[in-house]
Amino acid sequence: MNFLVIQFSILSVWKKLRNVSFIQPGGLLIIVPLLFFKRHKLLYDYQLIWKDGRITEKRILLEENGREKNIPNAPLKTKRFKHKKIIFGPIGLLSPYWQKRHTYRIIREERLKGQETLVLEALTSPSAQTKHLYGKIWVNLSDGSILKLEWKQESLENYDLIQNLARQFRAKPRITLIAEYFQEKKGLRFPSRVIIKEDYLQARNRVLRVSELIIKYKNYKFFTVETKVQYR
Repeated sequence: MNFLVIQFSILSVWKKLRNVSFIQPGGLLIIVPLLFFKRHKLLYDYQLIWKDGRITEKRILLEENGREKNIPNAPLKTKRFKHKKIIFGPIGLLSPYWQKRHTYRIIREERLKGQETLVLEALTSPSAQTKHLYGKIWVNLSDGSILKLEWKQESLENYDLIQNLARQFRAKPRITLIAEYFQEKKGLRFPSRVIIKEDYLQARNRVLRVSELIIKYKNYKFFTVETKVQYR
């Protein structure tokens, strides 16, 4: 029995705006953001394991805020936004299964980090029954590979919670969620960076940034594990 393992490192830097909250008479919750960030830095050893047609994830937390750790099966500590299986982001927009659940249009041609690309927009089709991510796709014109994805904020799973927070700020949400695929191994592209910015547009075009998450992917390794089962 064989199974494939993709191993890589994730450096996650998460910054969250510090805030204080209090409840006014009558039960109204007021959140007052302070003008500095709390920074959290995490280094994971990460594995994607394909076995018997199923894909599982394993994470070991190696370092937290400069301190060495060795925590197997560590949870993701980025509390506001989760990032899982970003490696399959293009499949979620362009596989035959998801093509039936999207409509597509060409937006423009654009030069991206020295590469000529075609920018497409994928929108959920009226017949789609399940909530899923959709947005813009940067396609490399030279080989058809996917270089970048930018998902629309309205497609996020917890967008209703974001809207509730925006109302507390008396603002409009401006969530940026980008994945870049500039790591190339054996003719395939893998994630190089993910950027998530949680902004809120207030009166007079004032932008309040509540959190920011930057994830860097590096040190990719690929190997196959062979096992033998003996019956006695």
